[in-house]
Amino acid sequence: MKKSFVIALTAIICCMLVFSAIACDAKRPADKVVIENTHAQGSAEYAIIAGIQAFKDLDAAGIGRYFIDMGLESEEGVSAFGDIPQKGSVDERIASAMYARLDCSIESISYDDDNNATATLKFTGVDSGAAFERYVLAQYDSGSSMNEDELIALWESIYFDPEIEMFTMTGDVKLKLVDGSWKVVADEDFTYLLMGRVPSEENE
Repeated sequence: MKKSFVIALTAIICCMLVFSAIACDAKRPADKVVIENTHAQGSAEYAIIAGIQAFKDLDAAGIGRYFIDMGLESEEGVSAFGDIPQKGSVDERIASAMYARLDCSIESISYDDDNNATATLKFTGVDSGAAFERYVLAQYDSGSSMNEDELIALWESIYFDPEIEMFTMTGDVKLKLVDGSWKVVADEDFTYLLMGRVPSEENE
């Protein structure tokens, strides 16, 4: 199973931050997008919206409740979502900024049979490729080394910049009925859709 973009990009950023020292405290912007869920609990619609919100909130229990994590069921046993950061950690601040403006709308749902469904979803969010490019260029343009908190503050400012490039991507996801409640199948195609990315040929 090829490594998901979620894991790869977060790992790159975390590795870059490891070599920095801690100094000042940066505040995280507060314009977080919360996805409203008015659907019946246990429905396919509810699972999609609640699941995406759990992912945005970095809520491991919620992710387990609303998703079937195909990564954990693979030979490698690696979650399709990567490792959920600990509360208050550097990783949490990085990931929270990345996903805070993620939004999802349900275009349609078709039921293949009593236990399987396919939903067409439209995702919008910050273009992580463009954000990472800005992040690298900003460090180069600064002309001096930045400590850990300065790097995180830069990362957050880029992701919450109203002028940052955004992605919009529409695709199909699978759902299964498990013990009377619908769950979203989180496979690699789903994680790439979540990030607005298409798997490259070399990762096929």
